Amino acid sequence: MRNLARLFLVASVFWFPMSLWSQLICLGDACSCKNEKDAPPNLLIAKPVRVQGVLLDDVGAVFAYEDTIVQVRNPKTKRVLISVSVDAKGQFVLGTVPAGEYRFIAARKKKDGTLVRQPLMDQPKPMSCSSDSACWIEAIQHQHGTDMPFEFCPPK
Repeated sequence: MRNLARLFLVASVFWFPMSLWSQLICLGDACSCKNEKDAPPNLLIAKPVRVQGVLLDDVGAVFAYEDTIVQVRNPKTKRVLISVSVDAKGQFVLGTVPAGEYRFIAARKKKDGTLVRQPLMDQPKPMSCSSDSACWIEAIQHQHGTDMPFEFCPPK
């Protein structure tokens, strides 16, 4: 019995710090959404153009849940200009987008209408359209690790 207690003590000494290392621990305002920086534009449209595309992960696989949407926002005011659903193949059609710099986001729409981030994914990398008639974009999202402080904040 004494050896079992020793074994438990030794295992606890190693297991407890490892369990803390794998979990996000927030103290005070450390994980507050108000600490999250404003997101820069990631979609440049040179001329008014019809835009459509596909949502991918960083290895080129389609990454879309059935409740996934994409939005085009004004990066300064955060106002949503276009919001459309993504189909099962990860594809979307934004329609004609005016020239300008925008924030393009991918998110999941909950039943109550609020948006949540795509699990374990960053927002799409910068994209641009300079075509005259139509533009196809590949919105590539980078996968990040778990327990990021911003993970529970609304998408920006």
